[in-house]
Amino acid sequence: MAAQLPNLKPTNGGPGQTYTVTGGRAQLYLPDQSGNLVLAGVFDTVSRGKGLSTEAIHTLGQYSAREITITAYNEVTINCSGFRVVGAGTTVLGNFPTLAELLNYQSVVIKVVDRQTGDTLLVVTGCVPTSDNENYSAKATTKTSISYTGIAAFDESTTDSSGNPTDGEGTPSWP
Repeated sequence: MAAQLPNLKPTNGGPGQTYTVTGGRAQLYLPDQSGNLVLAGVFDTVSRGKGLSTEAIHTLGQYSAREITITAYNEVTINCSGFRVVGAGTTVLGNFPTLAELLNYQSVVIKVVDRQTGDTLLVVTGCVPTSDNENYSAKATTKTSISYTGIAAFDESTTDSSGNPTDGEGTPSWP
């Protein structure tokens, strides 16, 4: 069966509305120190990576694999990078834990929302920050980046109208 193409009508309609998402339309929401999602306006790049683990099934008498089997859904990686603002470092804005907070740190949710339609483009659940980097250079703004590893990623096809992940059947999805 051929894959169905999505209905390419803008969800909120209106003059001048386009289908193609650009960086200027994407809004990143990161947890603050209380765990509430807040608009993080200092990042200019967000990248997401997800993948599957596979195993090639080889049998005697054949040089090539007979099939490729999916063995796992791998963790999701998120990298947010942008410019450094005084008073809004990654401990405050990105919920990067201090040494004293490690024992009781809870995973967080990260969201990317389309500014034009309000649709949720990406939700990553079960995220923990894995690295925090800053770069101070002469004749340049200070750059900062924070990386996260999450359990699962959902796009607009797997979130409900409130932007919450679902299992495709309209019920809340784990985790």
